[in-house]
Amino acid sequence: MERASVLAAAIGVATAAAGCETEPPVAAPQRFGVAVAEPRGERIVGQTVRVHGYVVGGQASEVRVGDLPATVDPGGHFEASVPVGEDGPRRLPVVAKGPAGEVRSEAAWVADNTPPLVTIESPAPDEVFTREAAAVEIRGRVEDGSPVSLAADGRPVALDGTRFLLPVMLGEGERTVRLVARDAAGHESAVAVKISRDTTPPSVALGEVPAEVRRPEVPVQGTLSEAGCRVFANGIGARVDGVSFEVTVPLDEGENAIAIVARDAAGNEGSAAAKVLYRLPDPPSEEIVIETLRRQIVGDGGGWYEGQYRHLLDYGPAIRPIILEVVRKVLTGNDRSLAPLQTHAVQMLGDLNMTEGAALLREILTTYQLPPDFRNEVAFIMSRLGDSEEADKILADYRKGLDGTPQQKANAWTQLGNAYARMNNFRESRDCYLKHIQVLAEAKLPPRPSSIVYYNLACQHAKLGDKDLAIAALQKCMELGYTGLEWMAMDGDLASLRSDQRFQDMLAEKATPRQLLARAKNVFDRTHPEPCRKLLEKVVAQDPSLGEAWIYLAQAKAFEGNQDGAIEALEKAVEAGWRDKAGTLGDTEAFKRVRANPRFQAAVAAVQAPLPPKEEGQPPGEEKQDVPPPDGGEGGGGGGGGS
Repeated sequence: MERASVLAAAIGVATAAAGCETEPPVAAPQRFGVAVAEPRGERIVGQTVRVHGYVVGGQASEVRVGDLPATVDPGGHFEASVPVGEDGPRRLPVVAKGPAGEVRSEAAWVADNTPPLVTIESPAPDEVFTREAAAVEIRGRVEDGSPVSLAADGRPVALDGTRFLLPVMLGEGERTVRLVARDAAGHESAVAVKISRDTTPPSVALGEVPAEVRRPEVPVQGTLSEAGCRVFANGIGARVDGVSFEVTVPLDEGENAIAIVARDAAGNEGSAAAKVLYRLPDPPSEEIVIETLRRQIVGDGGGWYEGQYRHLLDYGPAIRPIILEVVRKVLTGNDRSLAPLQTHAVQMLGDLNMTEGAALLREILTTYQLPPDFRNEVAFIMSRLGDSEEADKILADYRKGLDGTPQQKANAWTQLGNAYARMNNFRESRDCYLKHIQVLAEAKLPPRPSSIVYYNLACQHAKLGDKDLAIAALQKCMELGYTGLEWMAMDGDLASLRSDQRFQDMLAEKATPRQLLARAKNVFDRTHPEPCRKLLEKVVAQDPSLGEAWIYLAQAKAFEGNQDGAIEALEKAVEAGWRDKAGTLGDTEAFKRVRANPRFQAAVAAVQAPLPPKEEGQPPGEEKQDVPPPDGGEGGGGGGGGS
């Protein structure tokens, strides 16, 4: 603004009317005043604003803009730089002091340092449209304190208040629409909207699916033509990793159709199919069931866990009377070699939920004089099978100890924890073990809780899904001297921890390849070879020279149906110097389907050939010649409980 107009606005200078005046105009008397030239309501971008104007009618001793002093030159011009402030209308008083006192004016502006906000309401991010969609509407809002404009790829887009709707035609593949909003202050905001149309269904390539199995489930693996799909096998969700998937499909006896459906992000579906025949295996003999029990005796007797004997159900209903007869023979027979199996035999009835076994246990409980601990075990399993009368009496007797000394309370909580664990009441069992630890801690009583209490506590945490608490309890258990790593690796109660690196580190900390091999041999089971196979793969990765490990691995893979993998492992055993001194490898049950394979025959010939003589000066090697493991006696799998 020109100074003359500012002064006129401030003090009202009189001017002569245009026309025929012959006398010069007479100025009105000047008054002391102050006028703001800028800002006068305009939008300001930046952190500071320059406020300036003029003082007339006298000399100002001071000019302040808000709380800040302004500079004033001899001509009366003042200016000051002040903060713009938060977005929105701003006003500051301008005060000049002079001989006639104070005069006031005001600086006003609109602070605008925020670009417009563009919000996309649809389509959703990463949304992919199918062949049915020929066009899509981009909907959203543009918000700002000033008038705004919107353009899509440089073309104007109409706004209805703050809202907009932009139709976009679709083609196959992906395109990006760039929306740019600009406000009155010149700020811009840009948003890129990706729009995809996918009309191509994913293709599914199945891996090898066995035509016939002897288990009530079959693993199915495959690959997809694109990532980001969901995969279902007979309605069961598969685990998908990139373009690979795997799923275990339950089977009914007889022929089963397996339908694989892959659905991509656009809803396009691809499919594949397979057929699998599930034949129940021939019922095992009583001797094999007894061998199953023997295989669970690990270290000082091992323990038991949920699912320990579940694989026996793979034989179908025909196995149930055999199991009952084995339990009767173990509990009532005169064969002393079966005595160590008694507790496991009772546990087997509970694990398989064989309610028909409750009558047998009741008969034994009332007919025979049983040791107290074993009698309690029978009662707890009877409770799982629906007969809880005896278990209730025992629990009531345990609870009497809760009224005793701190040591008696601690012992009672342990007894209750063990009892509830046998009865599959995991939550009650966990709480009892925690009470045991708490009582000893509060009473400051020696000894500290044993490693077994912490082990059992870890099992209950794991079964309840509390992985971090389970790992912490196991770490405490090992600090207290627990050494049963062999059982810990088998324990099915800890199955949820096996993929946890912390758990793997605990096992690996002290386990040598030979210890891992011993552990694998303990869990070898042809009806469920996966735990053994995984351990053996770890063994040969650490020490490829262990020929016995390669032989076990060959059989585990063979029992899983991976015949090529079995032959490759057998060839590795040959390279490691393993020899079949007994000459029975060719007749091993695991390899019956590949006996006609030339590679298999060559490997058998190689392991039955004598080792070449050592050269003079050659370091001594492993002289022991292994024999093949048994043809998969129906052993157990993992382990647990420890209680």
